[in-house]
Amino acid sequence: MSSLNALWEPTLRRRTMASIISTLLFFQLSHGFSFYWHKPILPSINGDINKRNRNFLYRRQLSSLQSVNNQGDTGVGKAHWFPEKLLERSELESSAIHSIKADLEHQSLQLMAGILFEYRNSKFSGEIADKKRDSKVAKGRFRDLCTNRRQELNLEQMFDRIDEETENRIVLGAIISLQSLLVLGMQYGAKANALTLGWGSISESSNSDSCGLFVEWDASCTQKLKSACNRVPAMDLLAEMKRKRSPQGAYDVLVSLGIWKADEDLGLLRSGFSLRFNDDEIRSAEEACSNVHDVDQLLNIREDLTHQKVYTIDSASTTEIDDGLSVEKITKNDGSSSKRFWIHIADAERWAPRGSRVFEIAKQRATSLYLPQGSIPMIPEILSSEKMSLNANAEKSSLSLGVELAPDGSIIDSSIRMTASTIKVSYRLTYDDVDEMLEDGVAYNEEWELGELYTAAKTRRDYRIRNGSAEAFIPMQIPQYSLSTYGDDAAHNKIGIALNIQVSHNGGKNQSMVEYHDKATTMAYASPVSAASMLVTEMMILAGEAIGRWKIWEDKQNSLDCSQNHLKNLLRIPFRTQPSPDYRSRMREKSIMEDLLNNDIGGGLCHAWYARRFLSPVQIREVSSPHSGLGIECYTQWSSPIRRFGDLQVHITVKRHLRRMKMIEMKLSGSTIPSNIAFNDIGCDPEIFATETTSPPLDVWDTDIDFTDSLSSLKAARAVQRSSQTYWMLEFIRRMDRSKTFEAVILGCRNPARKQYMIYIYELGLEWQYTSPVENLTAGTKIVVKANNILPHNGQMTLVRVQF
Repeated sequence: MSSLNALWEPTLRRRTMASIISTLLFFQLSHGFSFYWHKPILPSINGDINKRNRNFLYRRQLSSLQSVNNQGDTGVGKAHWFPEKLLERSELESSAIHSIKADLEHQSLQLMAGILFEYRNSKFSGEIADKKRDSKVAKGRFRDLCTNRRQELNLEQMFDRIDEETENRIVLGAIISLQSLLVLGMQYGAKANALTLGWGSISESSNSDSCGLFVEWDASCTQKLKSACNRVPAMDLLAEMKRKRSPQGAYDVLVSLGIWKADEDLGLLRSGFSLRFNDDEIRSAEEACSNVHDVDQLLNIREDLTHQKVYTIDSASTTEIDDGLSVEKITKNDGSSSKRFWIHIADAERWAPRGSRVFEIAKQRATSLYLPQGSIPMIPEILSSEKMSLNANAEKSSLSLGVELAPDGSIIDSSIRMTASTIKVSYRLTYDDVDEMLEDGVAYNEEWELGELYTAAKTRRDYRIRNGSAEAFIPMQIPQYSLSTYGDDAAHNKIGIALNIQVSHNGGKNQSMVEYHDKATTMAYASPVSAASMLVTEMMILAGEAIGRWKIWEDKQNSLDCSQNHLKNLLRIPFRTQPSPDYRSRMREKSIMEDLLNNDIGGGLCHAWYARRFLSPVQIREVSSPHSGLGIECYTQWSSPIRRFGDLQVHITVKRHLRRMKMIEMKLSGSTIPSNIAFNDIGCDPEIFATETTSPPLDVWDTDIDFTDSLSSLKAARAVQRSSQTYWMLEFIRRMDRSKTFEAVILGCRNPARKQYMIYIYELGLEWQYTSPVENLTAGTKIVVKANNILPHNGQMTLVRVQF
C-alpha cells in the first residue's frame, strides 16, 4: 500500500501544481472571445490547511479519481456522457457517433465554463438586465442542489444570458455538466452516499440516460441524480476550467463563484432530503386547510373538551406544537375523588388522512429535520404550524388520552380513555416559564394543575427507575452538546454559533448546576436541570405506555364481544421494545462496569460510556414486549404526528379503531350509518357493516398500514442531523484561538493496540477520539488537550495532549 501511495502522491502534487499554474494562462472559449485570468480565479477554500492535511486529502481522493478514470476506459477511448436522447436519428446511426458526442460535450463544456466566468465577473443577483432567452429548460433543475432558494434561482437565471442561436441541446448539456459539478461537490468530506445513509433503492427513470443523466425533469429526478452521482461531466468541466478534478476541487469552485457558501450543509444536500416544498405541495396543503370532511364529527365521536385548562410546554422557538396537558378532578361512584391526567396530541390525521396528497408528502419526508441552521418541517407550515398545531386561544382538533395513576405511579388500566376531541389551549408556556412557576409556587396555587402534573411526573420517574430504566442502569448520563446558528454581522461569514450542553431527555440524576464548583466536573458546563423538561418527558412516556396498555385492554374486551357474535375490531399499533442487558457470557465486562460505577471513576462518565455496550437496539413489532430502557411493560410512540410519519400512522390506526367501534354500536342498535364513510376512513370496506352479521377474517382491518414505512428514511435523517451538528461543532472550535486548551477525561479505551481512547471534553460536551503517542492511559484520567488539523466538512479533528 505504501508503494502505491509513493507512486500516486507525486503525480497528484504535479497535477495540483499544474492546475494552479494553468489558471494563470490564456485560453479561448467557443464564443469567439478570449480573456486572461490574471490571478487564480478560484482559490482553495482550505488554503490554510497545512501540508500534512493536504497530503491526507490527496490520499482520500485517490479512489474517486481512479473510479472516474476507470469509467472512461471503454475500449473506444473516453466514456461519453452526452445523452443519446438528444441526438438526431442520423447521428445515432452514424459510425462516428463517438466523435459526434465528443464534439457536443466539448461545446457544452465550453459554454458552461464561459457562463461561470461571466457569472463570477458580473456577481449578479436578482433580475437580469440583459436577458436573451427564457430558458425554461433550466427551471427546477437545481432544486435541492443548494440549501438556499435564492441560490437555485441564480443558477436557473445563468442560462437566460445565452444567445438564442445556441442549440437547446448544447444548453442542456451545459446544465447537465453543472448539475454533475454540484453533485460532485457534495461528496467533499463524505463518508457515505445517499443510498448508504438509508434512502433505499431508487429506480432508474425512463427519461434517464444509462449513466444517470436526465433529459426531461420532474420533482423526483433530483434524488435520482444524487443517487446516481455520475461524476464524469463534472470531471470534464473541471478539466475545461483547469481545476483540480476531485470533490474538493468541485467544492472550491462552487464556493469561490458564490454558488455555494463556505459553510454549505453538504451532508444535507447529498442526503436526498427535500429542502423545500414545491408549488404543488403547498397548493395541496392550502386545499387541505379548507377540508370540512371530519369523519369523527360525522360519527359524533369527537368529544368537546374545551372546558379543560390545557397547557402546552415547548421551547420558545417551537412552531409545531403537537402536545398539550391538562388535569381533571373526577368523583367516583363511591364518593372518592381522583385526578385524571390528560395528554392531548394534535389530530394531524384530521388534515392529512390516509390517501390524501398531504399524507403522501409526509410519507415521502418521514420526519421533520432539526438542524443548527433551522428546521425543515415534514408537513407544509400552513398546516404544521397553523391548522394542526395546538396554538393557544383557538379550538383545535386533538386525539386525547386520559389516565389515572396508582399511588406507586403505575397505570390503572381500566381508567384509560381515548377519544378524538376538540380542545382550546389556555396557556402556551415555555420550559423557562414552567420552571419559574414551579420555583415561585404559582404552580401549586393559581395554576395547581402544573403542580399536580409535576408531582405525577416525579412519581412516574421513581416508578420507572424501580423497574430498571436507563436512569437506574446509568445513573449519571453523559451531557451532550447541541448547536444553533444565528445571524451576526461581527462573526465569521456573518454566522454566529451558540452552544448548549444538556443531559438528553433530562435523564439520570436530577442534579442542579449550582451543586458543582470544580470546573473540571461533568455538569459544570451543562445547562441547569429543568423540572419542566422532566415533566414533559415523563408525560410523553406515560402517554406511550398508556396507549399500549389501552390496546391490550381493548383486545381483551374485543375477545369478549366476539364471543357474543359481534364484529371483531382489533387494533394494530407498533410497540417499541428493548430487551434487558444480557450478561450471561459477559461477566468480566459486567464486573468492570460495576467497578467503574462503585468507584465513581470519572465522576460517573466512564461507567455511562462503558455501559452503552450492553444496551440492545430498539425493535419495532406488533406484539407488546417490555422496553427496558424506559422501565415499562410496553411503549408506543405517537406523541408527534406533525413531526414523525410513524406517529401519524399510529393516529390513523387508533382513529380507525374508534370509528369502527362506533359503527359496530350503530349497527347493533339499528342506527343509520353515514353513507359517505370510505375505506381510508375506517381501514376496511364499509359494506362489512351493512351486510356482515358474523365476524369477518382477522386480517380484514388496516391491511394498507405498514409500520416499517419510513424507517430507512428516519435512519438517513438522523445521520444528516448528526453530520450537521458535527460540522458546526468543528467550525465552532476552529474559530477559537489556536492556543485554546480544553480539560477532558478519558472515558475508556477503544483500541488498546493503537492506544486509541474516547475522551469527554467538559467545556464542549463533546466525545471525541484521542490517540496517545507514548503511554497507556486509564479510564478517569484527566488530561488537557488542544485541537489541531480541524476540517469541519471532513468531520476531522486531531487532539494533542499539552499537559502530562
